[in-house]
Order: sequence, then structure tokens, then C-alpha cells
Amino acid sequence: MRRLLGGVLILVVLMPLVLSAALVGMGRAAIAEARAVTDDHLAVINQQLTDIDAALAAADAAFAGVPEAMDSVRAALDDMRVFVADLTADIPVWLAFITGFQGAIADILGVLDDLTGVVDSVTTLQAIPGQLNDVLVELQALVDDLETTGSSRLADLLNVAALLGVWLAGIYLALVWKWLCQGWQMLAGQPA
Repeated sequence: MRRLLGGVLILVVLMPLVLSAALVGMGRAAIAEARAVTDDHLAVINQQLTDIDAALAAADAAFAGVPEAMDSVRAALDDMRVFVADLTADIPVWLAFITGFQGAIADILGVLDDLTGVVDSVTTLQAIPGQLNDVLVELQALVDDLETTGSSRLADLLNVAALLGVWLAGIYLALVWKWLCQGWQMLAGQPA
């Protein structure tokens, strides 16, 4: 009986060390697994966000030139109005008109070409909702993978917690038994 109690006492003393080592090992494994799961997903998410940022920057740069482009169109139209107002039956005036008109049309076409770049930027902006949806899908996949990882580790943690509960119950019962025996001996007047 004394040998059994001695073995139990040694087990009770060493159990916190064993459980601590198990918890540290499981914690390291869980962190490594969580990092492996999150790294791939976060790389995809970061790439999507970088692409969105680049599209927004390009659109911002394209839209920044719109007021100047519109001012150029207005100036070209005003020039055309001036040429039309000055028009007479004189042939040199007609030639000046045609030359000025051609220049104004060239200016307008150049501005419209610049505006085409703005339209292309708007087309690029249309892709952003899809990219944001891809980010959300990737985030959901990340959460699902972390839940799977966590649920597989949860069983291990529950087993260690159960062992810890058994250990605490064993210590409690041993101490209660010891204190009851000592109290009974003191009550009976025997040396404790």
C-alpha cells in the first residue's frame, strides 16, 4: 500500500510538468499550423488589395486630368465660334477658317483621346467589386481553415484539460483524506 501511495505521490508531483510540456508542445504545433494556414490566404488577400489600390490610383490620376481636358474642349469650341463669326465671303478668310477649324477639331480629338484613357480607368474600376468579392471569399476560406485547425486542436486541449481535472481531483482527495486522518487523530488525542 505504501508503494502504491508513493507512486501516486510521485505521479501527482510530476503531473504538472508533464501537462505543461504537453501544453507547450501543442501550443507550438497549433501556432505553426495556424501560420501555415493563414500565410497563403493572406498573400492572396494582400495581392488583391494591392491590385485594387493600383486601380484606384490609376483612376485617380486619370480623373485628375479631366478638368483640364474639358477646359481644352471648351477653348477649342470657343475658337471655332470665333472663326464662324468672322467668316466672310473672302477666300483667305475661308482658308484661315478651315485651318483654325482643323486645329480646333484636332484639339478636341486629342482631348477625346485623353478622355478615352479616363473611360479605360472607369472600366478598370468596374473590376473592383469582383476583386473585393474575391477578397471576401478568401477571408471566408481563411476562417474556415482556421476553424478546421482549431477544432482538430480542441480535442487535444480537452484531453489535457481532462487530465488536469483528474490531477486536481486527485490532489483534493489526497489532501482531504490526509486532513481528515490528521483531524481524527487530533480529536482522538493521538499524535498526528
